[in-house]
Amino acid sequence: QTAVFRLVFLFLLILLVIGGWLSLGLVVVWSGPESLLSRVLFFSLLFVSSLSSGTLVAYGLGSRLFPMKRDRGRMGLVMLQGLPFSFVVTFAAWLQSLRLLSWVYGLILVILLGMIEYALLPKGSK
Repeated sequence: QTAVFRLVFLFLLILLVIGGWLSLGLVVVWSGPESLLSRVLFFSLLFVSSLSSGTLVAYGLGSRLFPMKRDRGRMGLVMLQGLPFSFVVTFAAWLQSLRLLSWVYGLILVILLGMIEYALLPKGSK
């Protein structure tokens, strides 16, 4: 991957983070929880926002934590590492909307997230 591709990817990712969180805020402020469309839009935007934020954090941490230079800055790897975080955040929000999220379920989700993230680390980083 070239440096230009990496810069364009990071610029678009930052735009997605800002746009995702702003649009999620607009959905929360301007729509009610009663309609099905607003719930679907809320959870979709929450997934996109947390995926882009998790990917950005994984990119920033990966350049410091991965000992092998070949693993630093791999866009597919950082997106793959941001994906479990976004699933856990969206699933926890969905459970909370159903009033089913408890400390036990939260702890199980955090443990599952840690195990999945550990499994997604490159081989030299474990």
